[in-house]
Amino acid sequence: MPLDTATAADVVADAKAAFEQIDTLHELLDVAIRANEALLGNPLYEFDMGDFHAPGDTDAGQKEGICYVCAAGSVMAGMLGCKPDADLWPDELGILAARRLYAIDMLRCGYIKQALAELHATPAPSTWRLRWLAKRWGSKMAWQQKNDTLTRYGMHNLLRQLRVMRDELKAHNL
Repeated sequence: MPLDTATAADVVADAKAAFEQIDTLHELLDVAIRANEALLGNPLYEFDMGDFHAPGDTDAGQKEGICYVCAAGSVMAGMLGCKPDADLWPDELGILAARRLYAIDMLRCGYIKQALAELHATPAPSTWRLRWLAKRWGSKMAWQQKNDTLTRYGMHNLLRQLRVMRDELKAHNL
């Protein structure tokens, strides 16, 4: 039985409320990984790390009828109920959701310390563990910092690295 509009809106509101309560980086990555995996086979979406959530711009060489999303944009599409024809930035979804979406974007590039600061809206502590993780992942993800458009193979590679990062962050209670 299909959900009626009110029920579907309630489901999205509940998902957004749950997302806004996430307070660890590994939980954020877990959500992002699942959202990205869910969109991998969806013909309405393609991955472009230069767009959060944007319909194709034919003037920019993109396909019409396709929504281009980054790692955080996949969460916007999958968990937060953003429609494929909506051109959105995280700020348009409220401050709590935006901070988490920007943190996911920073994690994609390996910016652990900045992601933690964004998530908690306060400077990240300067501990040896955090400095080590930031240095390790900053250099490991350097390829991603310069690469906007990902092929399906590239997205699988990114997801593999994000899973390893998630597991390391979880092991360090981050």
